[in-house]
Amino acid sequence: MATPSNLTVTTLSLSMPELGPLNPLPVVAAELDQPYTVGEGVPEELQASARYGLVPNVYPYLMQDGYSRNAAPREFPAVVLENSKLRATVLPSLGGRIWELFDKTTGKQLLHTHGAPQLANIALRKAWFAGGLEWNIGTRGHSPTSCDPPPHGPRAYPRRQAHAAYVGV
Repeated sequence: MATPSNLTVTTLSLSMPELGPLNPLPVVAAELDQPYTVGEGVPEELQASARYGLVPNVYPYLMQDGYSRNAAPREFPAVVLENSKLRATVLPSLGGRIWELFDKTTGKQLLHTHGAPQLANIALRKAWFAGGLEWNIGTRGHSPTSCDPPPHGPRAYPRRQAHAAYVGV
């Protein structure tokens, strides 16, 4: 029999700067250059791996370069999914990242997080912050949706006494 689970929608307070407005100008030119070159004599399989995930531009996404550097306490929606062994906290409005993953059997936090994430010009669309577990599949340079709210929501399975939270990326 499955262990009963619980799904709670709550808020989490973080000291973080405002994301600010999107840049209205579309990016149709290449933004990022490859930070390295593949030398001669490297097998084709490794060369192909080095090229994987490069995107010519981030169109149709708009740049998130209007963020501030002034942190202030802010409330973010949080979805907490837990059972007798784990508690996962997801931040839907910040890329759907898993912000906390707590192992109840050992009493340890499994992910690095902090109470004051700082936005930085690191992602494909500029704004990005460290902490938790982000969805970064298919592109190199942090997902273009790392600071966008993806489709998300709770899901109950009454017959199995189970809950789930889905995050569509």
